Amino acid sequence: MRAARRGERLFAILRDNYGLECEMKAPGYVLAMTSVADTDEGLMRLVTALREIDENYDFFAGDERGPEALPVYESGDKAGNGGAVDIAAALDGPKERVPLRGAAGRRAAGFVVLYPPDVPVAVPGELFTHEKLIHIFRWMDCGYDVMGVENGMVCVEKKEENS
Repeated sequence: MRAARRGERLFAILRDNYGLECEMKAPGYVLAMTSVADTDEGLMRLVTALREIDENYDFFAGDERGPEALPVYESGDKAGNGGAVDIAAALDGPKERVPLRGAAGRRAAGFVVLYPPDVPVAVPGELFTHEKLIHIFRWMDCGYDVMGVENGMVCVEKKEENS
């Protein structure tokens, strides 16, 4: 099993087989939240479930393979950030949606946010570099939610007609 799917599998087993709904799933882990309001019985259900899963499921089968190669994407402009742009100007200015694969060298006109942990990876006015795009595609390939990318498209500042 690819490491990127272990969290999804564990999340489903806890929900479907043990009636435990976890806070979130990520490709390689699950987040189970507890609080002072949880009962001893509820906490023991979680402990028992995790012990049984550990004994009965082999989440690490097939790990003898080497790491998978990163996919190659269009590189576009590999230049630096090209100077600061005001976030408000980028949000309020003309925009267009372009394929993420072709966004290198373009400035974001909206937020691109990785969840979890709900952190912006591109803010309005920030340049999409080749390296940033590789990270975004890798996260998407691993099953993370990347908000701000819909159907492979991302919002960028519109190019001027004479550009």
